[in-house]
Amino acid sequence: MKKTELAKAIIKKYSVEQQIEKMIEEGAELTVALCHLKQKRVVLDRVAEEIADCLLVLNQMDIIFGELTFKEKEIINYLNKPVQIFAIIGDIQALLSVNYAKKKFKIKQLKELFYCFREKLKTLTIEIGEEKIGDWKEKKRNRMIERLENI
Repeated sequence: MKKTELAKAIIKKYSVEQQIEKMIEEGAELTVALCHLKQKRVVLDRVAEEIADCLLVLNQMDIIFGELTFKEKEIINYLNKPVQIFAIIGDIQALLSVNYAKKKFKIKQLKELFYCFREKLKTLTIEIGEEKIGDWKEKKRNRMIERLENI
């Protein structure tokens, strides 16, 4: 199953609202894992697992909110700022949480943040190891496919 097909099936099964909440949750889990790694309270593999989760949920956010077009990617100023991943996660969580209640999302701003988050995750993936992240993504995908098949 392709990543887009899987993301659409998950959204269909669990709902847009639940997957938006999942994005907030996965961002929080990555933040905790990174903080614990810094304090030497978790191993790198735990961070790899959380990165994989975030990347998979970001695929769903691309379907829900749409991906940035090539032209939009060229004008993002966010990437030029020395922004830590924690700030991006916080901004995503804030926008999703506040706007979720109002049911009125700032789509362009969210798309930019998702793009920046993905870029930061790519950097972390290189640092941690693409194979390790890939292994976790594959495990997570297989679990999602199993859950979808058990409907």
